[in-house]
Amino acid sequence: MDTTFSQKLFDFYRNVYVNMEKLYNQIVKDEDLSVIQLRLLLTVHANGEIPVGQLGQKIGMNSGNCSSMCKKME
Repeated sequence: MDTTFSQKLFDFYRNVYVNMEKLYNQIVKDEDLSVIQLRLLLTVHANGEIPVGQLGQKIGMNSGNCSSMCKKME
């Protein structure tokens, strides 16, 4: 892969990520949630009822941490 293309792709991804985090932070501040809690809720909303292990996998969190976070939100 061309180094210039790789750098542009990385820069684009980073820009999207930073802007999404800014948006998430605005939402969670108003709702008294953490960004991880918001990501869990959005993932459940998009996928319906799914096992905790799958939920964690979809957002890149191990199932033990995901389970603990879900229990806190009950």
